[in-house]
Amino acid sequence: MEHLGISPDAPQALESLTMQQVLDAERAVMADFLMGAAAPGFPSGFWPVIDGDFVPAHVHDPVTAPANADVPVMLGQTGTEFTLFMLQDQGAYTLDDAGLEARVTRMLSEDAPWVLDSYRRDFPDYVPSALYFRIYSDFAMGALSNSILDVRATTGAAPVYAYRFDWMTPIEGGRLFSPHTIEIPFAFDNATTEAGIIMTEGGDAVATLAKTVSEAWVQFAKTGTPAAPGLPEWPAYDPQARQAMHLNTQSHVAPYIDPRAFDLFKAKLWASAGLE
Repeated sequence: MEHLGISPDAPQALESLTMQQVLDAERAVMADFLMGAAAPGFPSGFWPVIDGDFVPAHVHDPVTAPANADVPVMLGQTGTEFTLFMLQDQGAYTLDDAGLEARVTRMLSEDAPWVLDSYRRDFPDYVPSALYFRIYSDFAMGALSNSILDVRATTGAAPVYAYRFDWMTPIEGGRLFSPHTIEIPFAFDNATTEAGIIMTEGGDAVATLAKTVSEAWVQFAKTGTPAAPGLPEWPAYDPQARQAMHLNTQSHVAPYIDPRAFDLFKAKLWASAGLE
């Protein structure tokens, strides 16, 4: 409304706007958000807000929904969520080390060197483009989901479980790595069906991982604790250790995001949104 020159005291002026004026104003406002310009196709800038009236408190605050405090929650994301949102940025899929460093420096300024060192340590087999998408996905999406985990883990007696789906699909020449939605055919154990093969290319290893992941989801639905043969013990998430199950052909437990990187990502996102 500020961009359109409409006063909150005279909101009736909104009724005279065309759709194009609304879209133009939306683009102009989102251009000022840290995530908006660099994430084509990804909605950012407009979120539900806690106004103390219509939305009185955080959705995971026990004051808001005390009835669900004893309901276990499982939350997670894939390793490189944004490979499915940035297809028009073709250069991101063919980076060398110099290109990776340049992009991360533009994003994180003086913090880029130690972030790169941390991610190279944790993901030594990742090519530069995979590392870039991992860092960007953790920054633009993971910091938000990690924050939800922190909040939800402190609001009630029910346990919270976190996962990262790190398996990389070979489709599209492997350039999508671990894209948004790739865990779905594994959770439903249809990764080797005709439709599933479109996303996974199938195979014995895919079938085994799908059986494992699906069993963990089923056990979580049944008992409130995710578990399956072939998986390490899946610890409940807590805001100190921030442990998550990293799902792959060889699954392991590790932090959801590097803790120091998470603190940086969250601080930058919160600052861009005008929050402390």
